[in-house]
Amino acid sequence: MLIGQLGALPAYVLGRTQDVLAVNALGAALWQGFARHDNLLRMLFLDPEADGFHRDPERARHRSIGRLELRHQVFRDRASAGQQLVVRHPEPGSASADALVLLSAMLTRPPDQGRQRRSHS
Repeated sequence: MLIGQLGALPAYVLGRTQDVLAVNALGAALWQGFARHDNLLRMLFLDPEADGFHRDPERARHRSIGRLELRHQVFRDRASAGQQLVVRHPEPGSASADALVLLSAMLTRPPDQGRQRRSHS
């Protein structure tokens, strides 16, 4: 599926009523902390995590990496009854681009990496 090949950018597919039909790993990571990932409108208006997440359509706040400025590109498929692919992207070379690289690295790092275990004798 195309959405899985957009690994370096958060992407999701929305249905006609803003139901989340598919989301790639980086898109899901961007929504970390939201109780449900089922409907974009429910998430943004009813989930307490949304408070401060979107200041305007281009700004988001992630709990681990801070503020992101992400534009979005929407691709509509006339044959699929209102479905749309949304791809979020930063300005190349920006702090937000660096933050997405960091978020992506956090997804691929094993949970214990970076922590050294010491034996207590």
